[in-house]
Amino acid sequence: PELIGVGALVGPFGAVAVAAGVWILGLLTASALERAGRPGPLDALMRRLVDGPPRARSESRGGD
Repeated sequence: PELIGVGALVGPFGAVAVAAGVWILGLLTASALERAGRPGPLDALMRRLVDGPPRARSESRGGD
């Protein structure tokens, strides 16, 4: 709550509510990404770091 500027306005229960809301938003986002067949942000970052930048389609087919 301090990070978003509402620390003085909410008590401990409000802080828990904000944390739960952020957690639920994360779950909904992860679920939507999974249903869409897209990798999550950390998975995409790790693949980019390990595999390097994505290549153009003509390069990946062997230059046909």
